[in-house]
Amino acid sequence: MADRAKRRRKRIAYLGGALALLLALVLTGLLAMQAWRLADNRAMGQAWAWLQSQAPATVETSPPW
Repeated sequence: MADRAKRRRKRIAYLGGALALLLALVLTGLLAMQAWRLADNRAMGQAWAWLQSQAPATVETSPPW
């Protein structure tokens, strides 16, 4: 009887460890996705700033008359 209880506690401990590992992997994945999104937003902001710097500062138009 003691062996059965010991095995049950061991199995519960393994399942708890596996659950903790799974949770850690999911949270790490979410953190990586957020970091990727922030880096992409920063790169897009830099590209947009560069593109705007290439345009002329003012557009000269002649009057319609």
